Amino acid sequence: MYKVRFHLGAGPNFMNWQIKGPNNVWYADPKTESLFISDCTLNNNKKIAHKINGGAHKSVCAWVTCGDVLIVKPYEFSGYEDHDSVNFNPRKCTHWVNSVGENIDGKKFEYIFSRGNKLFVPVGVDVAV
Repeated sequence: MYKVRFHLGAGPNFMNWQIKGPNNVWYADPKTESLFISDCTLNNNKKIAHKINGGAHKSVCAWVTCGDVLIVKPYEFSGYEDHDSVNFNPRKCTHWVNSVGENIDGKKFEYIFSRGNKLFVPVGVDVAV
């Protein structure tokens, strides 16, 4: 099992994707690398998200758990128009949202891919929660 999140902590990996495995941590530069994440669930700590939404300093409160992660060179995904963006920004909203603002906390997907600092999911093929 892996955890993937966008790393916002100060230091050399600021604004990189962080991938935590059982024994290691890796980073991927969104300017030069993309992630293909499989067997995924969108997670967050609602208590921390509500504190941040109320003005507290940001801390880790959202991540994607997954079965596997591949770091690949960025490329144009075929069928890209069949994918929806998903994001999490606790300053704006305390849960994961899709492009139309629906709460998708806990939603499971066969795969998620990154393009830059954005995440995308296939439309209409999520796995039942």
